[in-house]
This record gives sequence, structure tokens and C-alpha cells, in this order.
Amino acid sequence: KQGIANALVIATDSSGHVMDSVMSDKRGFYIFRGLRPGRYRIEARSTGFHNSIYENILANKEKPVHEDTRVDISN
Repeated sequence: KQGIANALVIATDSSGHVMDSVMSDKRGFYIFRGLRPGRYRIEARSTGFHNSIYENILANKEKPVHEDTRVDISN
């Protein structure tokens, strides 16, 4: 399974505030550094693809979160 390079990935808290945003690397991987433990809404955006949204993702310093995001090609 191949990731999407250069996708904008946004972490939003439960109040709707953007806490961090990063770009995925050439393999489609991304890392948020410095997010406080808690639950976040993760959105991935890339030109030519539909946005993907994942709700209630738990960030925890002791255990890295691995979440595959899916972006479908737009018509």
C-alpha cells in the first residue's frame, strides 16, 4: 500500500482549534511532534484526492499512534 506524498495533515482538538499541521513525506508518512496527550481529529488533504477525516484519535507520549489514512482520488 502506497502513501500520498506531500499531503497536508492537520490535527484539531475537541474545541476545533488547529494544534499542528505537517506535510507527509515522499512515502506518505507523517509525524506530529509536541502534541499533548488527548484526542484529536486528523484530516489529510492532497490535490487530486478527496479529504480524509479521522475522529477521536488518541495521542499518547508512551505509545506512538499508527493510523493509516485513506485518500480517494477525486473525479
